[in-house]
Amino acid sequence: MVLIPKLTAMSTVDLRETKGSLVSFRDQIVAALDYLFLGV
Repeated sequence: MVLIPKLTAMSTVDLRETKGSLVSFRDQIVAALDYLFLGV
């Protein structure tokens, strides 16, 4: 599911500094993408 109202433009300045890490969520993200694109 994509929440369009939550999407917004971002400045490149906002993307330069590391705010956090998604490494701990990697498996969940991959599973969600697999389900989204492959239905598996």
